[in-house]
Amino acid sequence: MIIMKKTIYEDDMECECGGVMKPKSFNVEGFAVRGWECEKCKRIDYSDDINFALTVKKFKNSGISLKLRQVGDTVVITIPKEIREALELKAGEDVKMYPLSKRKVMIEVK
Repeated sequence: MIIMKKTIYEDDMECECGGVMKPKSFNVEGFAVRGWECEKCKRIDYSDDINFALTVKKFKNSGISLKLRQVGDTVVITIPKEIREALELKAGEDVKMYPLSKRKVMIEVK
């Protein structure tokens, strides 16, 4: 017999208004964000998933300026903490780079 544990995202929560907040998935900037909505006052509390959606929104159109750095015979790009945390990137992860043109690349995290 396999017992499946519930996560915090599946539990009801008490709202400040005295109502019950039910788990729900929301569409924020095209991303599914977990959270809770109060049945009584309609208040919404988002989970930490909202950080990813907001970070993507912040940099989607304007991008972020980075510097290429020389380390020995290799050129490296450093990724700012805000982006690293939103994308849950860890040092040592494998990535794949695809040249799209002479001035544009796409990086895929495996």
